[in-house]
Amino acid sequence: MPGMHAMWAPPVNLHNELVDWPVSLPGVLALGVMAWAVYRIVRARRSGDEHSSAPAGMFVLALVTGILGLALVATSPHGSPFAYAMTVVEIFAGACYVAGVRRLAAKGRTWPVFRTVMFMGGLVTVAVALQTSVATLVATAFTFHVVQHMLLMMIAPPLLALSAPMTLALQTSRRSTKVVLIRILHAKWFGVLTFPVTIWAGYYGLMFAFFTTPLLAFAMSHMVLMDFLNLVFLFGGCNFWWPTIGADYNPRWALPYGMRIINLLIGVPFESFLGIALLGDRAPAAPIYTLQGTHVGGGMVWMIGEVSAFVGTAIVMIQWMRAEDRLAARADRRTAALQRAAAKERDREEARSRSGERAARASRRAAAPDADSAYEEAYLRRGIPVPIILEDDRAD
Repeated sequence: MPGMHAMWAPPVNLHNELVDWPVSLPGVLALGVMAWAVYRIVRARRSGDEHSSAPAGMFVLALVTGILGLALVATSPHGSPFAYAMTVVEIFAGACYVAGVRRLAAKGRTWPVFRTVMFMGGLVTVAVALQTSVATLVATAFTFHVVQHMLLMMIAPPLLALSAPMTLALQTSRRSTKVVLIRILHAKWFGVLTFPVTIWAGYYGLMFAFFTTPLLAFAMSHMVLMDFLNLVFLFGGCNFWWPTIGADYNPRWALPYGMRIINLLIGVPFESFLGIALLGDRAPAAPIYTLQGTHVGGGMVWMIGEVSAFVGTAIVMIQWMRAEDRLAARADRRTAALQRAAAKERDREEARSRSGERAARASRRAAAPDADSAYEEAYLRRGIPVPIILEDDRAD
């Protein structure tokens, strides 16, 4: 293939494409074991057990697996530095997320398992797009290019958005890290980057420009550019889906749920037109592809775009209903609290009133003269002056 790096040249048959990935899985596994052994050695030294037999065995394990892993990586026929770099980034991101969940659990707080599953699913989706046979089959068929594109823009970003990584980072990071994250979220450039019009241009506009201009053919002839564009696609997808269905709060542009649905529906005509344009092409999308593959890929763009819009709208509707339920429950709790406060105030008023009545009766009794008979006691108890009985009346 003219202009393409040898590591991306199409293999002899499909079997080699399915086996020879951009990363060597045995090599990655061996390097992972080496990293684990090094971690155990460092941990043992910090705890003062450097003279035990365990670190010595770990040192041998780290040496052997490191040499084996590097050898497998170096001899991988389709090995790509970009794919290996993404592997390191994905492993690091997953480790940081799990560490954050554990730190939160140490504080006695739970993190939804659903969000953890979503984050890991998003990382796996990115790995499938960039570090499996999908990445190598891109050089042979336009349909696999569409699959890679959809994985990076329509599947991985929604999963990552539902995992709320920013919320977890703000709850578990050090104060210095929190300050940096908060400054980024409130920065003016971040507001411009996450402005709805910017999001539409970076998501729908870039998608349309890539598939309908010579940019695709040029990028496929310069794989460094193609790798960079894959990162741009991933970032554009994350920037689109984060304010649309993301569980994280966006302080700059907190879109209401109705606007989120409009945000999804706006893309339906763009994706439909893009699919129709590819279906009606009279020439392949790039010289390395076939016309039939271009038409099939156009149908896939149309179908997957419509499905993603439908699924995204369903997710927004569910989030909207749950938000309304939370608001109703919050209003009910507020009303119940006000009613309890009013009832307590009434009880206090009644208690004060009864106390005042008792005090008044006591004061009247204290001020009243002592009764000389049961007759006078009965009047004094009722607070009525005792009638004066004359001697002539008694005689009568």
